[in-house]
Amino acid sequence: MGYDKGFRGATHVYTHARAFDLHPGFSLVGAYDTNPRKRAEFHTRYKKPAFSSVDKMFKEVRPEVVVVASPTSEHKKSVATALEGENVLAILCEKPMAANIEDSSQIVQACKKKRKALFINFIRRADPGILEVKRRIENRRIKGPFKSVVWYSKGLLHNGCHYVDLMTFWFGPIYGVSLIGSAKKHWKAKNEPDCQLDCDSGSIVFLAAEEKNYSHYTSEIVAQNGRLRLETDGTILWQVAESNPLFSGRRKLNARPEVIRGDMSRYQLNIAEQLYRALVGKKHALCSGSEALASQKWIHKILRHES
Repeated sequence: MGYDKGFRGATHVYTHARAFDLHPGFSLVGAYDTNPRKRAEFHTRYKKPAFSSVDKMFKEVRPEVVVVASPTSEHKKSVATALEGENVLAILCEKPMAANIEDSSQIVQACKKKRKALFINFIRRADPGILEVKRRIENRRIKGPFKSVVWYSKGLLHNGCHYVDLMTFWFGPIYGVSLIGSAKKHWKAKNEPDCQLDCDSGSIVFLAAEEKNYSHYTSEIVAQNGRLRLETDGTILWQVAESNPLFSGRRKLNARPEVIRGDMSRYQLNIAEQLYRALVGKKHALCSGSEALASQKWIHKILRHES
């Protein structure tokens, strides 16, 4: 609830509460929190009840969609609690799904057993610019195979996982990983490795930047017919390869990149739209629990120093 409380309307939507309050396909019905001050703030802001008891919330407002935004260590317990709601159709869980593979596997299996949809909140999948790039990859306007470099910070599991998911969304499932550089011998930041991921359509090198200096999340993708860049603020730039007028038979990148428009200022509202599409049976871009589990297994393989 806190990320966008300084904004009004739909210009900036960074939280689940604002997204579901604004989206015409949903009605925000309530919240649960152990903190009485936060419950009071939620009630004041959204004019909806905030509960200190999950059982009371399920009984009084009977939610059909539950967002799990508790600390990662509590996700397994929170999902199990959400599955007790009689009306619950879908659970949207914050990333990472859990801190370890065992808990993530149990979350996925519990949702399958109860036949409840489970989605993980990888926000970039829902961005219009990211979806446009995916369409261009699928129709070969951006041609593979690809080579990519991703800069990330604040841990591969907790923040880098956004880009692991994005790369698999664009390039297909991971089939191999390896550590690179001095990390194999002199790895001080064990949760921030430099590594390579191999996907169906290309290879991606992940390089760790130090969050204490500044946040840094960018990617550069070299395709067969151009260069794609994704900046920290979500800006997407595409430089198509074209004939070089100075050298016959040679090609160069267009000096004026095309801006592929995204909408990261409303990323959580975009997620709500994709969730709505999923619930009414339309094609959607959300990450399923099973997809997130598959990627997390590779991340943990890297973090265990395996190649």
